[in-house]
Amino acid sequence: MHPSESVAALNPQWFLPALVVGMMAVAGLLAFLSGWRRLAKRYRPTAQIDGERFYFASAKMGLVPWFKINYGACLIITVGKTGIYVSIFMPFRLFCPDFFLPWSEVESVEEQASALTRRMVVRVRGSPVSLALRGSVGHCVAATYAEAKAAASP
Repeated sequence: MHPSESVAALNPQWFLPALVVGMMAVAGLLAFLSGWRRLAKRYRPTAQIDGERFYFASAKMGLVPWFKINYGACLIITVGKTGIYVSIFMPFRLFCPDFFLPWSEVESVEEQASALTRRMVVRVRGSPVSLALRGSVGHCVAATYAEAKAAASP
């Protein structure tokens, strides 16, 4: 290969398109590995819900316990009497459509502590996907789930 041909392959006009395509490929792969697409397909929202809304929320999601995808400060989570509405800021919404998880489909909400953080882990009934929420959104989910569970019990 002639040196001028290798320089043409590294032409700067291809950098931005290659970067965009690469980022989209990574975003799609992460949406699949986290289980987001599985939840969004199963729990399609019919409308936005009323409740306490948390902007720039963070969550870890995953299909397997030892490999969680961290969605750091890019989520909008609404916690209401009927369930949890989860959406993500643009431009990630292309591969991560909104989903609504009703309380009736939540198997449990348990606190999980590590050396550095405490999270509320939401386990979804009949699904390997779990959501680990930290901070005020996690505490709100735990409290609201407890209220919904108590109201549903006779």
